[in-house]
Amino acid sequence: MLILFTLTFITIPNKNAEVIFFSLGNADAVLLKSPNNEYFLIDTGRSGYLNSSSQAKNIIIKYLRDKGIKDINSLILTHFDSDHAGGTIDILKNIKVQNLYITETYENTMLSNNIKEYLDSNKINYEIAENIEEIYNKDNYIITIIEPVGELIKSENQKSLIVHCKYKDKNLLFMADGDILCVTGNGNPIGEKKK
Repeated sequence: MLILFTLTFITIPNKNAEVIFFSLGNADAVLLKSPNNEYFLIDTGRSGYLNSSSQAKNIIIKYLRDKGIKDINSLILTHFDSDHAGGTIDILKNIKVQNLYITETYENTMLSNNIKEYLDSNKINYEIAENIEEIYNKDNYIITIIEPVGELIKSENQKSLIVHCKYKDKNLLFMADGDILCVTGNGNPIGEKKK
């Protein structure tokens, strides 16, 4: 008598909030998971060198597929430096992105122009994050994008969007390439809108 057993690996969603930092060397990409199993990607790692694949293609997309994640609620590009936005087009080609948030401030570079051209030619909707914008609020899990403002903010890095994630009594602040001036540059504490 022959008995066959078939093993199927099914990922069972959990109700935990999670933060996944991708190990990308001198580049940034962070995946946030809400207790409702919704995903938020902050930045997309570095572009590939000399026609090689981006870190998004080699690491981030592979991770998402391995975990059975087919879409993300929001992709937030803090700024258009290659080490933060280099894998954007690969993410958009391979993963369903419901919401895309970008910064209004960007240098006129090949990467930023390629991203803008890709968004326009593929009719991908995006929102320019302004001031303090709450993009998600469900079951005590809140994600807010903060645009650094103020006369002390001068460099492109200081203009990086900041992402504030609050879950119950825990607060996480993702600064991208910003510094303390990004948070206090307008004299207002985080969470207080400019007047």
